[in-house]
Amino acid sequence: MRIKDRRDWLRIVLAFVAVLLVGGPGLVLAGSSTPSYPYATQITILGPRSVTTDGTASYSVKVTLNDGSSFTVSSPSNGVTMTTDGGSLSGFTLTAPSSPGTVHLMASYNNGHGQTDTGTRGILITSPST
Repeated sequence: MRIKDRRDWLRIVLAFVAVLLVGGPGLVLAGSSTPSYPYATQITILGPRSVTTDGTASYSVKVTLNDGSSFTVSSPSNGVTMTTDGGSLSGFTLTAPSSPGTVHLMASYNNGHGQTDTGTRGILITSPST
């Protein structure tokens, strides 16, 4: 397109303004890489650091979000789950294995927008004192 005079410039400017009015701010911000949904910045597993062999211990998970808010759950809910590499879990209650050692609890938070964050904690499994 060849611009011949001020009327052509005026048409171009008016067309640009019309596009912005119709598209709105979403057109300008469409390329933003900042998520518009909360995601976890920290996942903390709360509870005892050691459990005796064949003993049980209850845990909870505190999730801190990027907007500064946080929530704590003591059973699987709100996108929070927990697994272990030793012993067994019922909800967030660990039943320790029958041998001393260390097991790891892994907590995961899924924000429902395709992002999952995790936190881990080592739990010492001790022999009962006699």
